[in-house]
Amino acid sequence: NSFVIKDLEFHLTIAKATHNPFMYGLMKIIGEMLYKETQRIIGRSRYTKENTIENTRNLVQAIKQRDAEKAKELMGEHIRDVKVSLE
Repeated sequence: NSFVIKDLEFHLTIAKATHNPFMYGLMKIIGEMLYKETQRIIGRSRYTKENTIENTRNLVQAIKQRDAEKAKELMGEHIRDVKVSLE
């Protein structure tokens, strides 16, 4: 699924941009697990591609504006939304 691959690439890009090798390595491991899980559950989740695209755009905007607090807030919301959608 190309959408899932692009989403994983985005997460890896963000992790790499931290210039923290631990964070990048961790995201690679988590990303691979999430990719497999996302492939398994795609279509069953209430968290849609549209949600992902909207959240990604908002996060990119916060990063471009160098608004770390907003980016942190958006990532927290993203993690909570995904968690709830998988329950």
